[in-house]
Amino acid sequence: MADVTLRPDGRREQPSAVAVTRSGHASASTWVVFAAALLGRTVLVVTVSLLLWAALPASWAWTPTTVVSGSMAPKILPGDVVVAMPVHDREVTIGQVLLVEDPDHPEALLLHRLVARTPSGSLQLRGDANPTPDARTVEPEDVRGVGVLRVPLVGLPALWVREHDVGRLAAATLGLGGALVLSSRLGSPGGPEVTRAVGHGRRRRRSVRAERARSVVFVGALAAVLAVVIVVDDAARAAFTATAANTGTRLATATFPCLQRAPFAHTYLTYRFDDAPGTSAADGSGNGRHGTLTSGVSLAPGTCRAGDSPSLLTGGVRGQVITDAAVDAPQIFAIETWFRTTTTTGGMLLGFGNLRSDQSTKYDRQLYLSDEGAVHFGAYNGTNIAISSAAGLNDGVWHLATATMDASGMRLYVDGEQVAASSNARAEVSTGWWRIGFDNLNGWPGNHTTFHFKGNLDNVAVYEDTLPAAAVQEHFAVGR
Repeated sequence: MADVTLRPDGRREQPSAVAVTRSGHASASTWVVFAAALLGRTVLVVTVSLLLWAALPASWAWTPTTVVSGSMAPKILPGDVVVAMPVHDREVTIGQVLLVEDPDHPEALLLHRLVARTPSGSLQLRGDANPTPDARTVEPEDVRGVGVLRVPLVGLPALWVREHDVGRLAAATLGLGGALVLSSRLGSPGGPEVTRAVGHGRRRRRSVRAERARSVVFVGALAAVLAVVIVVDDAARAAFTATAANTGTRLATATFPCLQRAPFAHTYLTYRFDDAPGTSAADGSGNGRHGTLTSGVSLAPGTCRAGDSPSLLTGGVRGQVITDAAVDAPQIFAIETWFRTTTTTGGMLLGFGNLRSDQSTKYDRQLYLSDEGAVHFGAYNGTNIAISSAAGLNDGVWHLATATMDASGMRLYVDGEQVAASSNARAEVSTGWWRIGFDNLNGWPGNHTTFHFKGNLDNVAVYEDTLPAAAVQEHFAVGR
């Protein structure tokens, strides 16, 4: 017989049914509802957070812009929102991503990377995925800002609106609606359903009204933020000169110093060493000439701020980075690398050899360091011919070593300035691999206790043409 409770007015109150299992815990179906509700709430919170990241900078007079094509792939993708910070023209530097007034399309904006300045002061831009710079230069007064923040994918609804893509808009709306419905069921798996089942009618009505109110507020906030993003973005849309295939997707919000800058002209291969930990070195030139890290070398982390990007760490005992495919050694070329070390045992920085894993028997086109900290550039033309810098570059500071060779001879640069030259215009004919951090140095001038370099290397590059002095100075000015 059920218990009956008398109210103070003498009326009987019937007990409410309790939706619990015999053990007093929530049923399996309740746990499923809880998990689905938690997932829905997470989706909504992440969506609102990303939208806020994209919309709030507009209140600081910064410009959010939706990417509408792939000319800045793979780091910046269609649907990403890029936030540009206003800057003075004199503050922009080569390598930065600029938001400018598009010279080819009035009332539109262009988001590309600054790669050079013309003698007249105009800006030469280029999309990272484009093979050549933009056809028209941009005047400094047309710069709207420098890209400082990338928020992934939140601009897709605005992109779909412009493209009249009703299907994807409907799917996204249904998805968010489903997430909202699920999130409204969120509660303790063992408690809320029970509480609602045993609570008094008035308490149940208050609880339902509160949940509905929270849902309305949440929907309103989501709609408001989304509207702000779309409206603000409509005043600052990005236009691109070319498209390219997307080779990768990153879902983390990222700042622009971590983005890989566009390769310089005539780049044959370049290793930035910004890869994920492992044994692969990606070729940043876009030519697919990737390399392999062998045991004994590793990737040193960096903050991705200017001057502190990730780099290659060599231990000075074993290991190297070597290109994956054998090629014919060029007669006209340029090579360069940033290096930092305090070693007093010298070692090979970058060169060409006919073997992959052992000491090469044919080896030249080499940049190497002496025990005293002098950089040498060597080429074999029946005999070993080398030119060198002054000593003391093993001072723990980053330096840029650049070597060029063409019909006029050999030249060696340190930190953008020419330090040595030779009239020799010929190197050994051979087939082999570009090697970084280790190879045979027997017979080359200078003291080098070991062939293995000990220190850091970064932005290693080989060019399929020589580099004029102005280009070498530009590379040094851009920095790591």
